[in-house]
Amino acid sequence: MDLYAQTSSVVSKHASVSSDQPAATQIGIDILKRGGNAADAAVATMAAVSIIQPMMCGIGGDCHCIFYRKKDKKVMTLNGSGRTGKNATLDKVRAAGITDPEECFNHGLWVSVPGTIAGMVKVVEEFGSGKLTMKDIFSPAIRLAEKGVPTPLKNAITWEKSQHKFRHSKNANDLLIDDKAPTPGDIIYAPKLAKVLRNVADFGLEAFYSGTTAQNIASAVQEAGGVLTAEDLKEHLFNPPNPHTGEALGLGHNSPDYIHLVAETIKHAYLGAWEYLCDPKCCSESVEAILTEEFAQNLRNKIDSESDTSYVAAVDEEGNGCSFICSLYSNFGTGIIPDDCGFALQDRATTMSLEEGSKNVFGPNKLPLHTIIPAIVTETASNDLLSVVGVVGGWMQPQGHVQVLLNMIVFGMDPQVALNQPRFFVGDPDPPSVGYLGSLQNLCLEGEIDLSAAPFLERKGHICRFISGWGRHMLGRGHVIARSKLFDPNSAEGSSNCWWSGADPRCDGCAMGY
Repeated sequence: MDLYAQTSSVVSKHASVSSDQPAATQIGIDILKRGGNAADAAVATMAAVSIIQPMMCGIGGDCHCIFYRKKDKKVMTLNGSGRTGKNATLDKVRAAGITDPEECFNHGLWVSVPGTIAGMVKVVEEFGSGKLTMKDIFSPAIRLAEKGVPTPLKNAITWEKSQHKFRHSKNANDLLIDDKAPTPGDIIYAPKLAKVLRNVADFGLEAFYSGTTAQNIASAVQEAGGVLTAEDLKEHLFNPPNPHTGEALGLGHNSPDYIHLVAETIKHAYLGAWEYLCDPKCCSESVEAILTEEFAQNLRNKIDSESDTSYVAAVDEEGNGCSFICSLYSNFGTGIIPDDCGFALQDRATTMSLEEGSKNVFGPNKLPLHTIIPAIVTETASNDLLSVVGVVGGWMQPQGHVQVLLNMIVFGMDPQVALNQPRFFVGDPDPPSVGYLGSLQNLCLEGEIDLSAAPFLERKGHICRFISGWGRHMLGRGHVIARSKLFDPNSAEGSSNCWWSGADPRCDGCAMGY
């Protein structure tokens, strides 16, 4: 591949931010230069991203964060996800006549308590610099929402194709311009969302999880057939992190043998994951059990070796790192837009099983299975931070993590080169929603992968399809900030002390540093 035909990694001496949107990345850099740290910058950046691309993320969804604290080399996590309501029962689903969540994606039963706002505030409280207030951190996003921001090309395409998700809402015009989806370059405004953010900045979490906003959310969900109550929002607590780290587990890069081996590993990882990836209180096995050599060997023995979400990465001058993901699950979630809020509510509960006896069965006060997995890579011996990395996109997230990390660690690619490489996806090539996985026999190959790989892979039992154009959205969007030691163990001292940053070309991604 001609490296001169690609965007290069941004190399910076002190700090870096990478996100889906240049305007948001700049906000993160500005926060760092004002004395904020990586956590402050990540939250400010994500708040801005939620204004520019509300189909992917927003305060109607959930968030997850991993933070690396340089002073004691400690990795900490925070789960900003919410539970289903206390009245969410399988009987309610059956009474509604629902047998397949994908066929009634906009039903209120799929809305769990939106945890993003509480997660953002808690990230700043627990991991932030202490030098900036929530008003400082939310103000740049509020300004974007009030003064307007242009719609990027790729967002406009997704907006137009996904607008059916929220057209049913009486408040659909909150996400439209003159009853139409924004076209490239249209200025989008979000005054209602700005007001919600300002209230949180001024008055704290109570402004969101109790009072008028909570009541509006509950009323909208109930009007759509759901059972979430204002009391459910008021009782929102921070939960232990959902155990969703296990999926990310002499062959040439993207050779047929390589694709087959990784695809088979992904299949078996998914098949073995369902008993673990649910509300921790419902699991009969510990996550530690799937991190053992014995589990890995059992997985290897099963493989025949022959045969919508947004992410922000940030590092600061002190050496802290923040890996932050915010998600509505599928594009625009349920499409339910509460009064005076200006944002759509997530459909995270569609990940729950409708089969009695499943540990992940739909039920009250439960954490739904999550596909959002921010990541941090540290060196085993020293516990030094090597990378802040994330790839988003429904079930592509764990698959994308594997492929991008292998590109760097095994094939020696720097972050931007690793992100530029064509990817493959194990799952349905025509998903009815971002969150639908489908048959594990399906293997979607990005257009630049050698066409000659398909016959070999099909002989091994894969059903191949090449993906191009807008269809590439299913292959995820990633951002990476890394030390060169991760992808080049023999790098010179000067290089190894810099941050190398990349942003995914499948979105309007932008990495910046100083």
